[in-house]
Amino acid sequence: MALSISAFCNAQDRPSGDPYFGLHMHRADSGTAWPKAAFGSWRLWDAGVAWPDLQPSKAQWDFNRLDRYVEMGRLTNVDVLLPPDADLGLGPSD
Repeated sequence: MALSISAFCNAQDRPSGDPYFGLHMHRADSGTAWPKAAFGSWRLWDAGVAWPDLQPSKAQWDFNRLDRYVEMGRLTNVDVLLPPDADLGLGPSD
């Protein structure tokens, strides 16, 4: 899905977020509305950016969704947290 991130949000229109208040969102790049509440961090747990999503097979990488999420965080002054999870593993899924 093509997403115009600059059309998605305008950081100047967003209140500064509380650095101690974070949220968890799914599908923020494909339909989930960005919260109106101010927040300081966005946790990407189960957000489609775990190791098997980033490297679906050997020598194949897909950072598109993660890149969109990082850009969304940058535009809204929200820290993006990529926590390790059980699916991190030691290599790509086969």
